Amino acid sequence: MKASHTNSPWLDPKYDTGFRREMRLAAEIYVGANSPSTLALLSLNSSDKAFLPLSPSPSVRTPPFSNHKTRLFPDEWIGSIMDSKAKAQFKATTEFLNSLRHLITHTTVAHTPYKTWGCTEVEMEHIVSRAKRDCRHFRNCLNKELFGGNLSRRKPLLYQPLIIATLEGALVNTDRDLTLHYNFSFGNLPRDVDDAQFHSIFRDCWVGRARQRDNIWHGVIGGDEKKAEGWLGYSMKEAESSGNVAVWDFENTQIPYAAFDAD
Repeated sequence: MKASHTNSPWLDPKYDTGFRREMRLAAEIYVGANSPSTLALLSLNSSDKAFLPLSPSPSVRTPPFSNHKTRLFPDEWIGSIMDSKAKAQFKATTEFLNSLRHLITHTTVAHTPYKTWGCTEVEMEHIVSRAKRDCRHFRNCLNKELFGGNLSRRKPLLYQPLIIATLEGALVNTDRDLTLHYNFSFGNLPRDVDDAQFHSIFRDCWVGRARQRDNIWHGVIGGDEKKAEGWLGYSMKEAESSGNVAVWDFENTQIPYAAFDAD
């Protein structure tokens, strides 16, 4: 079936070109520059079969690179763009995050309303700070909706979801379509919350409560360590390609160690 404005987000004009460019980069990195998915994104004239099945919700998209095999960040790439201190920080961060890959079950890309076009350095710092503040509000809402406010506050190491957050887009101010956006990795979701319910709760907290853009897609990797490794590589690509080791938003990363120890 041919893609159309009604059944494929890749051709829907309400999804900006910045998002399609982001997905094209992901496909090039994790599927291959000459793969059907990448070529489909380049032409924007694809069959829906080039991608995984789309969610019925127009605000939920599925990445075209879920079945990739990849090695995280070859040393020669890292060394070419980073000084020794940044390289050490990058490797330490990726090693730490990669140690959590077996705990990741769900992934999400979610856009903020903050466009980077024409921002000065001071203005960029300001919108990054606002995006992190908004993400904290979203995270508190998500914790409460998933586990209840009382439990998530009193026993956060047990009754909170795993959240690994990276914030991208802060290095470019020459792209009219680019917005700051988050890559999220999730785990430790309540057993009685299915994927559709999680997507609905996420959207309510992200769009309805935190007032962020309704420009979201979700992936389900179900604890597959290879897919999680690739996703973490994608989430940290701005550090890899541009040396932005601050892409990891550790302030909005939470790890419920007690919940995983209990398992």
